[in-house]
Amino acid sequence: MMRTKEPIGAVILAAGSSSRLGVPKQLLTLNGETLLCKTISAIRANINGPIVVVTGHDSQAIKQSSSIHERTGNLTFIHCISWNEGMGTSLACGVKHLTKTHPNLLSILISVCDQPYLTAHVIENLLTIHRSINYETVASEYSNTVGPPALFTRRDFSSLKKLEGNKGAKSVLTNRSKSVEKVPFPLGSVDIDIEEDLDLLHATRQSNI
Repeated sequence: MMRTKEPIGAVILAAGSSSRLGVPKQLLTLNGETLLCKTISAIRANINGPIVVVTGHDSQAIKQSSSIHERTGNLTFIHCISWNEGMGTSLACGVKHLTKTHPNLLSILISVCDQPYLTAHVIENLLTIHRSINYETVASEYSNTVGPPALFTRRDFSSLKKLEGNKGAKSVLTNRSKSVEKVPFPLGSVDIDIEEDLDLLHATRQSNI
């Protein structure tokens, strides 16, 4: 698998408190790997550029759980003080940091860390389309909508940095819906919000073994 040589970075959102689940979803383990580490691995398999993980609730525990990744180069953890205001605030925090420290970035990949079926292949598909359409905005498509993981261009950076509250990347995609290329990722709709989601995921994976 070829990694990108273009100046592309990534922001991974890992700031939420997982209040409905009761435990930090970032630290949930599947096949011996936390959801956050799984997400980092999928992105790193394709992107050589800087990766920022935005933390909030349980910041230290989440950082420590991924310390093996941090020691190997292009990964930075930043703590969003206002993380409890919503996903949009955390995302803006990450994009501001990334564009300030790496002003020459061409594109930024935005990802959450509660999509258990996110793989390196999913990221590779996004990058392939992104390059083929001259680095325009590309988003994953699932459940009749678009969302992360998604690749945003420089012209999106300003809008991303202005996000606040619970308005996340999807609001930017919706505003530019006619110019967003969609890449099918049917299993992108599977996330972990409540304990039943986790139970169902384990049951589904066991039945496929």
